[in-house]
Amino acid sequence: WEFTKENPTDLKSKIQPFGGYVYGVGSFKHKIDFSFMYPDTDYKTSTCKTENQNPCEDGNYSYDLAISKLGLTQYVATKVIASKNDIIYEDFIMDADGNLYITGTFEGEVTFYSSDTEEVTKISKGEKDIFLLKLDKNLNFIWVETIGGIKDDIPVKCVLDDAEKYIYITGHFKSPSIQFYSNYFYDEYTNAYVPENLNNIESDVFLWKFLNH
Repeated sequence: WEFTKENPTDLKSKIQPFGGYVYGVGSFKHKIDFSFMYPDTDYKTSTCKTENQNPCEDGNYSYDLAISKLGLTQYVATKVIASKNDIIYEDFIMDADGNLYITGTFEGEVTFYSSDTEEVTKISKGEKDIFLLKLDKNLNFIWVETIGGIKDDIPVKCVLDDAEKYIYITGHFKSPSIQFYSNYFYDEYTNAYVPENLNNIESDVFLWKFLNH
């Protein structure tokens, strides 16, 4: 299976089965038909980075985040989290109840959840910050956590322990310092080498242990 897309390089994704369904998570750019079994029924178009353009006449689209649920013989739904700045998917896992844990990077302001009574919006502290998003098996929002500093901070892989009590995320960070939120307190770590010109800073590796809730 693959999604119908206008540019094959504009889809970075992973799929995982659960409970008779297949879940797919990825970043996409421009226009994609996520209901590929029934063409032309659920096209999604990523956000235009240029102000006041609809449609995006100059083609300056951002990467948005898409989470799809597919049956063996039917398309169920796709949830899109959009921003004028790129939202880049890196990894996702599922627990025994079918909850999804999705990690990646975002820049600027992103609304991860919005309803008539609540809105959950996060703002990056500088360049690329890290997000960890939890959804239930019906793609409903549960929570989102973010960490980051003033430079690029990027996750690579996430896993759950056997008891599904903790989530482990590994990656690398370029920020001179970064705060990792865990168990309702902050641990601050400083990059091993911070030059006077931050453009020359190197990445350090992190392993983040986060309490599932």
